[in-house]
This record gives sequence, C-alpha cells and structure tokens, in this order.
Amino acid sequence: MLTWPVRVFAFLVGALWCIAPGTADAVPERAASAELPTLIVESSAQFADVAEQLRSFNRARLAPAMALAGLDHPGPAIRVVLAAQDSALARRAPPWAAGYADGRSGVVVLMPGRVSRYPDRSLFELVQHEVAHVLIARAVGHGLEVESPPRWFDEGVAMAAGHAWSLEDRARMTWDMMRGGGGSLREVNRAFSRGSGAARGGYALSYAFVRELLVRHGSDAPGRILAALRQGATFEQAFLSVSGESLATAEERFWSRSKLWNRWLPLFAGSSALWLPMSLLAIYAFRRRRVRTAAIMRRFEEEELEDNQPPDPW
Repeated sequence: MLTWPVRVFAFLVGALWCIAPGTADAVPERAASAELPTLIVESSAQFADVAEQLRSFNRARLAPAMALAGLDHPGPAIRVVLAAQDSALARRAPPWAAGYADGRSGVVVLMPGRVSRYPDRSLFELVQHEVAHVLIARAVGHGLEVESPPRWFDEGVAMAAGHAWSLEDRARMTWDMMRGGGGSLREVNRAFSRGSGAARGGYALSYAFVRELLVRHGSDAPGRILAALRQGATFEQAFLSVSGESLATAEERFWSRSKLWNRWLPLFAGSSALWLPMSLLAIYAFRRRRVRTAAIMRRFEEEELEDNQPPDPW
C-alpha cells in the first residue's frame, strides 16, 4: 500500500501526468456475440464462502481480456483453484503474489489471504488479471515454433484487462522512475524476480507501456501482435508489423518521455515543495475541525437553553 507521503506526492503530480500524451483509456469493448470464458471454481471447505462469491462472478468482466487477446472463442473452461498460503500450490509463487496462471493447462491459482495487494485490489480484479494470462497464452498457442510474449507485455496486457489506469498506477510508475527503476524493458522483466517492491514497479511500468501501445496503435494492437506470434513471427517482427515502428523506437520514445517527467517531478517532490501543500492541508483540516466543534457546542448550548425554558402553559 502506498504510504501517506507517496499518496500526497501522487496527488501533486497526478494532474500534471493527466495532460501528458497517451493517457486516454483505451481498453476495447468486445462484441456482444463473442463467447466468454467459463470458470470452474475448486476449493476446500476453508474457502467455501470465497468460492461461492467466485461462482457468482459476472463473466462480462472478462470481456476486456477477450478483446485484448484478440479472441472470439475462449477455449475450454478455466479451472480456478483457491489455495491456502501454506499450501504446496502457494509455495510455487513468490510470497508477495496473490495468484498465478498456467496458460498451457488453463489453471488459475488464487491465494485469497494475499488479495488487496497491488496491482489487484479485489478478488474479482485478481480473477480478471489471471484469466487474462490464460487467454493470452491461448491466443499465442503452444506450437514448437511459437515465441512467447515477453513478461512485460504479458503483465501489461493482463493489467489492462484487470482494472482501469489509476492515480496509484501513475504514482508507482513515477516513484519507481525517480528511484532509478526501469530504463529498459529488459530491466522491467527482471524486476518481477527482485522482490515485492521492484515487482510492483514492474507492473506499473509494464501497464504504462502497453497503455501507450493501445492509445497510439489501436485497442486491438495486443491481439494482432499475439496473432502474429501464433503465425511464427518473433515478438520484434510482430510489434513492427502491427505498430509500423520497431520495438526499439517505441521503447526509446517511452523512456525519453518518462525521463523528461523524471527531470521535472523532483521539483514538485522536493522537501519544500512537498511539505508546503501538506502543511496547507493540515491547516485546512484543523480549521474544519474547529468549525465543526464550534457548531456542535452551539447546538449543545441551544438544547440546554430549551431544556431550561419554563413549560408552555398550553
């Protein structure tokens, strides 16, 4: 969870970041005729209540994942297994991960006890995210000559399918850049194996890059890239054929724009610039509290005066 200084920092830079190019939401809507994935929930008695919630999950929430993967047919039912934190299934994932997916077998494993950690704030968001990984794998296929998409692309598309770009995503991306994170997509890939803090920065940066891809080259761009991979193209070839520019060019523009923000944002995050608005907020909150307290005291005095009035003769 973001600490309160980071939250204040996020609000300070959020408005500026919103005016940057490529910030419009671009997750596509899938045609109503497209099939939606079927989920089979498996759970022990420990998670019976959670399993019941998932069985009532609105499958329409999986439509963005279908659209981003470029699929009209989701394939076989996807198994959703609820696992305890000390189980063998849970130990296959990093301790900070709330779930993972095996695209080849079509199995999603969720650890309900770890939900509410970034990037997934709810159980349903987590389902959307992990199911998207299965659909991405199915869009590519499992042929011997098929190249899997890089981790940043896989996670970025799953993030786009799971929830809308938010102020927290902006804050995490900006904060990670200011701490020296990112710098290349290869570095973003490595972030997912460097602990929870680095991984969260990797999620935010992956999401930001994929989001820029959606805005610049169309909401169907990820699905077309996955289709090209299925036909035997390398990821760089698929990206070039869909976007009309090389991955290196797109990456250079993305990091250049990010570094531009990185040069200016320290001015807003410096000690004086950060503490001044925080102090103003504290003063405002203190004054509001005094006004409310005064109003309550006046109401008590009025009620006491009414109680001390002589009774009405009528």
